[in-house]
Amino acid sequence: MIQEPSIAPIRIAELSKGYAGAQSNLGFKYASGLGIPQDDAEAVRWYRLAADQGYVNARYNLGNMYENGDGVVQDYVEAARWYRLAADQGDVEAQRILGYMDANGRGVPQDYVEAVRWYRLAVDQGSASARADLLITNCRQAETSGRGRT
Repeated sequence: MIQEPSIAPIRIAELSKGYAGAQSNLGFKYASGLGIPQDDAEAVRWYRLAADQGYVNARYNLGNMYENGDGVVQDYVEAARWYRLAADQGDVEAQRILGYMDANGRGVPQDYVEAVRWYRLAVDQGSASARADLLITNCRQAETSGRGRT
């Protein structure tokens, strides 16, 4: 098995000066335990530094940490907030997940129209998963509106 190099050579001082890509990368290393001991709380800290600077991958990953309760108290509202920021920047997976959250009322009020909007944005970027989710949501919406089969 190939070992990931230690982060000892990484200059932490540079990371704290605002290089969002390096901060996000360090967050990923902490989250996954690549080359350093796995530490979700530390991953959240580094993701937040990068996410606050608008780094889309960090925003998505921070949403994921809140959704799953990794390194933070599980909070679907906060997860949706971070996913929305990433989705607004065009992150296809964040768009798909927001569609799911809207369709199921997870962290946001249930809203099929908004779910369909997010799914369509993800489908337009080629997401096969979003295409399947869109079909399911359309069926659920038809059933709840009385337009489904009896």
